[in-house]
Amino acid sequence: MSDEDTAKIIDNSNDHKYFTVVPRIVIAQCEDVYQLTTWVIVKDIAGETGTCILSVPELAALASMSPSKLHESLHALILKSLLEGEVKKDPGYHKGVWHLTVPDLWKRNLDWASNNKSLKTRVAIKMEQHERSLYERSHERSPGENERSPGENERSPGSVKEEQELKEDLKKEERISFSQNSWVSLLAELKERMRKHELGTYREYFEPTWLLAIDDHTFTVAVLDERRRAWLADRGTDIIERALAGFTGEKTSVEFVVREETV
Repeated sequence: MSDEDTAKIIDNSNDHKYFTVVPRIVIAQCEDVYQLTTWVIVKDIAGETGTCILSVPELAALASMSPSKLHESLHALILKSLLEGEVKKDPGYHKGVWHLTVPDLWKRNLDWASNNKSLKTRVAIKMEQHERSLYERSHERSPGENERSPGENERSPGSVKEEQELKEDLKKEERISFSQNSWVSLLAELKERMRKHELGTYREYFEPTWLLAIDDHTFTVAVLDERRRAWLADRGTDIIERALAGFTGEKTSVEFVVREETV
């Protein structure tokens, strides 16, 4: 028997590396898997005493969720005091980015765990939380229902405008995140859908393309020459627009332009 067959990796450092400990209070207070995943990602980066400094699209990519859902989860966790953070300007980013830390949850976690020791109790708490969430969603206001009376909880025009701008920024960040991470995946999905005799067409026209820009809901796709541009504009537009809609969840349009490939 060789040394490789009998060798064992022994770690005597007592240093808990490469995994993240989740306190029970976090599991208990997170209302859905999005909040829990967001907390785990931030904790994995920040650790006990460090700071997680990433943009919303970067955090969303790590958490495998949309930037808007990530943003929503962050605010919920901060309101619950499971995370602390604020948006600051940081070198390397053209916009403000989150600076996130994990507060000391030791006493809160100990108190909660001491009062909810049994597994049956913890399951009951989460089931009640889930049922409450379903009830609240089913009783959300429909358009025009229970409209606010004049003066009731009025928001200033400035705050409404800020909220609208934030939503637009999140949508824009989501599309930018797509441009950086998903074009190759979209092409791979197109290839999977094609029959064997269509693969030559894929390699000739679809494969040698790259995403050049995104302006609102219009995706500009670069191709190598006019022949390929004309073919894609005539026969490939609908195919790619349907694929983009599946990726972004929004109706999009695509334009093809000729560009020399850069290394």
